Amino acid sequence: MTTTGRIAGGLTAGILVLVLAHSSLGAPLPDVSIEQGQLLSSERMSRTVFRYTFDVGIENNGEAAENVQATATSTSGAVSIVDASLSIGSLTEGLTQRSDLTYILDLDRTVPFDPSALVWAVSGDLPLDDGSLEGLDRDGDGVRDDLQAWISNLNLTQGQRQAMSQAAVVETRIILSGSAAPSQSEIEAILVDRARAMGCMTYQLGQDGARFRMALLRGKAQNTPIRFDSAESFADLSAGRIYSYPIPPADQTSCD
Repeated sequence: MTTTGRIAGGLTAGILVLVLAHSSLGAPLPDVSIEQGQLLSSERMSRTVFRYTFDVGIENNGEAAENVQATATSTSGAVSIVDASLSIGSLTEGLTQRSDLTYILDLDRTVPFDPSALVWAVSGDLPLDDGSLEGLDRDGDGVRDDLQAWISNLNLTQGQRQAMSQAAVVETRIILSGSAAPSQSEIEAILVDRARAMGCMTYQLGQDGARFRMALLRGKAQNTPIRFDSAESFADLSAGRIYSYPIPPADQTSCD
């Protein structure tokens, strides 16, 4: 989205301003662009400095987000930020709009204006879960974002959180495999990894603590009907068969 026009002194509106690339809560939003909009007012502050007020254009080429904030900084001594903190609020996916939000700059007119000197950092709250079987895993670590956020907020040590994350990876695989007709070798591999995860949790949390946390984790992982049904399907697929594998010890060797 570009709005063309002329600004006093020959500065052209409609220049896409650089957005810093950042990434759930307060996450950087690199796919949100803040565009310089219409000049709303100008005021001479000194012989060489003029104060300009602009509105903005907003384009979201990424996911929907809530509580979106944008703040500009200047990399040039000729461009001074007077007020460039925007509380945008909610953004829908694919949104392009002209906003009534404004920002104010003081520009030294003896220096040619360089739009790239104005850098926007945009952040907001991304959804942690989309309700699908797979869910969201933006960092690709195998742990759904909603489970990752839950684990990170538990009153646990770093080692205990890592053990919980190891188990969360396995529980996610179980949910995905339940609807994917896994082979017997694939089922056995998952069961071995589940036993290892339980061994790691027992090492980190003790037997009772591991059982308690694993029950909570499974409830969180199977938090929609489609996920619960898929986990039940996996249980049915693995039931009534004999799998031969050593029981992993409850020590550090069971931890990834």
